[in-house]
Amino acid sequence: MDKYYPSGDKHDGLNAAAYVTGQLATDVLMRCGDTLTRANVMKQAASFHQFRVAMMQPGITVNTSPDDYNMFRKLQLLVFNGTHLVPLGAPIGD
Repeated sequence: MDKYYPSGDKHDGLNAAAYVTGQLATDVLMRCGDTLTRANVMKQAASFHQFRVAMMQPGITVNTSPDDYNMFRKLQLLVFNGTHLVPLGAPIGD
């Protein structure tokens, strides 16, 4: 962010969400190769398996399938310790 978006607030969660979205979109397009059809984009977007996204807590991965586009099935509870958010236990979910 210092280089490409110096005025951005590093504590704004929308900036992190945009980074994650961009990383997922980049990976889908790379998986498509030269076949940039809607059908292939949807096929690739619906085939993530244990994909690790930068900026996500360890243990949180992206999983999709043709009949379930819900990317995240685990979440990480965080608690504010007075200075920072810190993980509270292990990620939960299936």
